[in-house]
Amino acid sequence: MMQTTTTPQILSQDQLKRIAPAVFAAHAAPSTSSRYAFVPTSEVVTVLGRQGFEPVAAQEKRVRIEARRGYQSHVIRFRRTARTLSVGDSIYELVLKTAHDGTSAFEFSAGLFRLVCSNGLIAPAGSFGGFSVKHVGYAARDVVEGVESMLDSLPAMTAAVGEMQTVELTRDEQTLLAKSAARLRWNDSVPVTADRLLTPRRYEDRGQDVWRTFNVIQENLVRGGVRGVAANGRRQRTRAMTGVDSSSRLNRELWALAEGMAKLKRGESVASIATV
Repeated sequence: MMQTTTTPQILSQDQLKRIAPAVFAAHAAPSTSSRYAFVPTSEVVTVLGRQGFEPVAAQEKRVRIEARRGYQSHVIRFRRTARTLSVGDSIYELVLKTAHDGTSAFEFSAGLFRLVCSNGLIAPAGSFGGFSVKHVGYAARDVVEGVESMLDSLPAMTAAVGEMQTVELTRDEQTLLAKSAARLRWNDSVPVTADRLLTPRRYEDRGQDVWRTFNVIQENLVRGGVRGVAANGRRQRTRAMTGVDSSSRLNRELWALAEGMAKLKRGESVASIATV
């Protein structure tokens, strides 16, 4: 599971290479076709560095097939360290996800690092300027322009968080949100109750607004350790989510779910919510 720090600790090249070797792949996976255009992630890291964004956390997908090792999905979180960008009780982060096995373009999303719980969130790609750059036809200027567009969307992200903080939920509505979130992770085999998922881990997270409810649920789903009952009836604690693809997907879906709940409470249509 990826974690970041309250005080930005920029990852050195050696640290990044140790955590996620795929960032420094020298060529594409042998399984890719001759039409695949290889662009090393390290090149994009350099481009983002020129924009003032430095890597503060990284993770790569676990692989069992040796031929895929070093080319698998990987995620890097960046912060503008010279001038920290804040969104409410969180720090703005740029999230990059890609792979060198032909399964992913360079996908950029807006993220938040919540100071209260040291938790990383990811917003749906289309909500706040998120964009993709294909390996084929890659140009550094596309990354630069995309990042500038994301920064232009920062006020909208701040407003979205502020709105979630002002919308209060009833206990039944919180329960509905928790049950919907649980199904996103476990489908129909949910091992924990909604009450467990709604149990905050710290005093600051007590409350019934959408923002805190969303963060409590997200932390309990992603970090695990929640008491429950397995399908065979045995008591257990849920496991932390460590998969790069699954945790990124869940984070985006949870954000969309929480934002949708806030819109419904305000009597707005949810059709405009970006797909994840």
